[in-house]
Amino acid sequence: PPELAPINALSVPAAPRPIRALLPPPAQSAGSRVVAGATPVPPPPPPSLPAGLRAGGTSGRAAGQWRLGEGAAGQWARGRRVRRKRRKGSEACGCRRQARLCLQQEHRFEKALREKKGFIIKRMKEDGACLFRAVADQVYGDQDMHEVVRKHCMDYLMKNADYFSNYVTEDFTTYINRKRKSTCHGNHIEMQAMAEMYNRPVEVYQYGTEPINTFHGIQHNEDEPIRVSYHRNIHYNSVVNPNKATIGVGLGLPSFKPGLAEQSLMKSAIKTSEESWIEQQMLEDKKRATDWEATNEAIEEQVDDEILASVLAVSQQEYLETMKTSRHRDPTADKS
Repeated sequence: PPELAPINALSVPAAPRPIRALLPPPAQSAGSRVVAGATPVPPPPPPSLPAGLRAGGTSGRAAGQWRLGEGAAGQWARGRRVRRKRRKGSEACGCRRQARLCLQQEHRFEKALREKKGFIIKRMKEDGACLFRAVADQVYGDQDMHEVVRKHCMDYLMKNADYFSNYVTEDFTTYINRKRKSTCHGNHIEMQAMAEMYNRPVEVYQYGTEPINTFHGIQHNEDEPIRVSYHRNIHYNSVVNPNKATIGVGLGLPSFKPGLAEQSLMKSAIKTSEESWIEQQMLEDKKRATDWEATNEAIEEQVDDEILASVLAVSQQEYLETMKTSRHRDPTADKS
């Protein structure tokens, strides 16, 4: 039939030829069998384009209707559009599903560390300095000290360039200058340098309760290690043990004991609380004493008033009796 004929390449160059169009054209018959050696009938011309439509154009509703009505090529174009929409939808669905799975994995990781190790993951700001922020959080107790940690780390690398340059593929000075930028990420070379700087092991956790890598310092000691967690192959967080003090360990402070500051603060708080309690008790005792004194004074005043009243009453009665007696003895008293 005419609708299965191949599309003219000059009229629609963008549409590929369908598979069925590659087959040999069917034998033309007009009610009788084709005679061998007869001149083949040429294929019918392609359907005419609607008015105002460019050859091979795809814009406008008329173009879509024309393509849908021209047979196998129109069906192929429509199928391509449908497949494209499905592919975009599946990609978006896959991204949402991947994000949901990552979130669930993060929750399981935090829960496992908390229940099995007693560790807590402290989230660091995601700005390229997350590794130095995590180390600053455990050494100084403040992640905003990351610039100080980065500077000390880069200075240490430069002082030991003869050793660390063996593990860098680019020019070592260029590498150090690039790493001095506050937005440049740190890696295993900086971890090894910081482990030696603070003489504390650096443990890296990644979705498990055991470290996947540990960087050791120069001298072995019993200090608490620096723990960091690695997330999504791009970000570091700080892993802390709330039951053991680590702030200040590795800074080389003389006579420094981990947790001493916290203990001093606790003792000071207890002392302040005790002093406040004592003052409160003294104030209450003073109030009670004042109330007791006021009550005694009130009672004494009341007693004095009663005594005075009774004395006055007795005195008045005695005076009246005296007057009566004196009248009986001296009859001239009335005249006087």
